[in-house]
Amino acid sequence: PMPGFGRALAKWIGLCWLGMLALLAADAASQVDGRRRVSMAWLAGAALAAVVAWCVTIAFYLGDAARGLVGPLLSHYGSLPPGPYPRIRGVFANANMFGLFLLLSVAVALHARDAGWWDARRLRGFLVLVSLPLLATASPAISATLLLLVVHHARRTDPGGWTTRPAVLLAAGLVALNLLGLSINPAAPFAEPSVRAQLWSQALAAWQAAPWTGQGLGSPAIQVFYTAPDGQLQMLDDAHNTWLNLGVQGGILAPVLFAMVVATACWATRDEPAKAALRWGILLVAACLCLSSSFEDARVLWILLGLSAGAGSLAALPVRQQHDRHG
Repeated sequence: PMPGFGRALAKWIGLCWLGMLALLAADAASQVDGRRRVSMAWLAGAALAAVVAWCVTIAFYLGDAARGLVGPLLSHYGSLPPGPYPRIRGVFANANMFGLFLLLSVAVALHARDAGWWDARRLRGFLVLVSLPLLATASPAISATLLLLVVHHARRTDPGGWTTRPAVLLAAGLVALNLLGLSINPAAPFAEPSVRAQLWSQALAAWQAAPWTGQGLGSPAIQVFYTAPDGQLQMLDDAHNTWLNLGVQGGILAPVLFAMVVATACWATRDEPAKAALRWGILLVAACLCLSSSFEDARVLWILLGLSAGAGSLAALPVRQQHDRHG
């Protein structure tokens, strides 16, 4: 069924807001000083979020009273087994979204280092600061961040050389292992599909029912009832896959347009090695995280897409015009 007018209108307003964020970021990044200011503001926010996550972790182990105070910043365990460990979402909708933010923050930090705005010591300090919060998300962003660091190190130490190719192959292999792990039900391996496999199957069937027009913007992609390992009964109406979610709602055009936006942002960073970390961050999100979560409405992703696209527009200008634009 088509979504109600209210849900479709809210979706359109949200899309316009995301597009505006990307355009504002692109405009700021079209000047070198503007790109630096946006990057520094992003990293300051990431550092603050990481400090809060450290405090939440400490409070989690101080006892029930302290744990109750930070309860709103903790996430449910989802399909993970519950245990004596915190899963932190901070001020984000869920832990996977917080993991996405931290992954992109590492990409921005590597870009700041390559652009000469940060020295190696500051970068190392930032990576140490975000390491525990990233682990506390218990999300696929952990492996994606490790791959980003491996690829970035390989390209810096041997640009275009033989060490880069194994890093890329490692990235592709880990993506495949990640998807394989998510498709296996730990309670009954190879006997029953995992919850994500059920979600993807239903979403694919829903997309096939309306491949060109989709079900309509704002419509729930699927409906799966799931008993989590902690015993909580959940009703999931999201495909937990960005590409399938877009296809179900908007038909074939929606994922194609999103892919074009991603490709444009990546293409804009091709000419300057200092921007390679931004490109790899975006590619890892599109090729890895977007296959296991729905991030099409993530504001931080759209800001980074705009930041990368705007950074490329500066490189396209003649040197004299670049100088005129930032004094």
